[in-house]
Amino acid sequence: MSLISIFRNVIALFLFAALAVPSFGATIAVKKDGSANATSIQAALALAASGDIVEIQDSSTYNEDVTITKTLTLRAAQGQTPVIVATNTTAARGAWAAVFPLLGAPPSTPDDYGLYVSAPNVRLEGLTIQNTPGGHNPFEFNIVVATEASGLEVIDCDLSGPVLAAIAASNLSIAGIASNDSLTVRGCTIHGCQIGVAVTDWNPTLGGPSDPIATTLIEDTEFYEIDDDAIRDEYVENLTVRDCLIRDCIGDGISLEGGNSLIENVKIVDCDGAAIVTDPDPAKGGAFITATLTDIFSCNNFYGLQAKDYNITVTNSIFANSYSGVGLDLRPWESETESVSSITINQCDLYEPAGTAIRFGEDDTYSAYDHNLSITNSILVAGGIGIDILVVPPGDGSGTVLSLDHSLIQSSEPIFALEGVSVVETAVLHDEDPEYVLADNCGEPSNFQYANYTLATAGASGQALGSQGHISSVLEYFLH
Repeated sequence: MSLISIFRNVIALFLFAALAVPSFGATIAVKKDGSANATSIQAALALAASGDIVEIQDSSTYNEDVTITKTLTLRAAQGQTPVIVATNTTAARGAWAAVFPLLGAPPSTPDDYGLYVSAPNVRLEGLTIQNTPGGHNPFEFNIVVATEASGLEVIDCDLSGPVLAAIAASNLSIAGIASNDSLTVRGCTIHGCQIGVAVTDWNPTLGGPSDPIATTLIEDTEFYEIDDDAIRDEYVENLTVRDCLIRDCIGDGISLEGGNSLIENVKIVDCDGAAIVTDPDPAKGGAFITATLTDIFSCNNFYGLQAKDYNITVTNSIFANSYSGVGLDLRPWESETESVSSITINQCDLYEPAGTAIRFGEDDTYSAYDHNLSITNSILVAGGIGIDILVVPPGDGSGTVLSLDHSLIQSSEPIFALEGVSVVETAVLHDEDPEYVLADNCGEPSNFQYANYTLATAGASGQALGSQGHISSVLEYFLH
């Protein structure tokens, strides 16, 4: 081979390698002391191009509204703790620019939206973001971080403020805005607001066809001191909530209004509403709910689970000490959709020493639809009724079926059911005390291990009953 041929081959390989390496955007630095590219976040965003990183390299407080119109990352530099405080002086952005004139407000009216994202695939990382609204928004839709754009990622951020929601992701395709297909919230702390994360399809409300956000992932995030719901799904086609702690909510922990949901490894305590509620709203596009709940620890909430329309599977979970006196409140007659409802409970602990473990039933409106409750390998402890099957006249109970298999009910009245309700019991224990370690204490799931060794093999195929098993067993509960 000639030297020229070798040289050409080397050049070709070099060019191929260069093209194979992904290009990375520039880093635009922000510092208030003037030693970086910009002294304000918005000025740095103006300098940035799509694909760039805007990095705040000090721990200053930035009092400014932030509007992100390019696909980029806005982050804190390593070791820095900057704070963004919305000034709420920016004229209406996004959909509000069109909505405000319809409400009699000029487009120049500030929207109180704090940090607003209009570009797709934006990442916010390591930031403290706050908003104290100025009372400009006629609907009081004041937000800490708001978007109608797809692909927003909020990572390792602290979000707070006396606002409607800390994060509001909306779909407004009817307004000519591209569909919002996804939202990710990871490693965040959200507190001191009315709603933690709200994901909403506004199209039906505005007279258009439903266009729900396709996927939402919320994981490794703590919510506390929330004045309403920590997570409100209105609605999402596929929602995943994983490895989260929710505490001290005036409303519900997680509210589901439609779609498919996976709620996994979540602790919910001290909420004035239900830990988890399913309540589809057809007016908002909500449809029949399919949910999988696993490794849920609910304690000191109004209800552990309130389901009005559902196809729900619950495994390896604990619902305890609900101060309404009812652990699981399953009432399909309050649903706004007509469909078969079913719930399957496996290897769970329901502990309601002052009330009813499960309330379940039908009325005449939905008696043509089956309502099925199946319980396996579980422990129900109730000071009142174990399972209270209600039939609202003139319903006759013919649409309600309870299957109880290889489980324990410790209660003075294990099952209350009117004639016509189908109840099938297989290998059910009634006279055993699980002898929990410390069930009255909501501190840890391990408090629901039991000393009664009979239960260690009383389940189907010799499995242990309950979510935690006998005190000598190895825990399989990895709660955040």
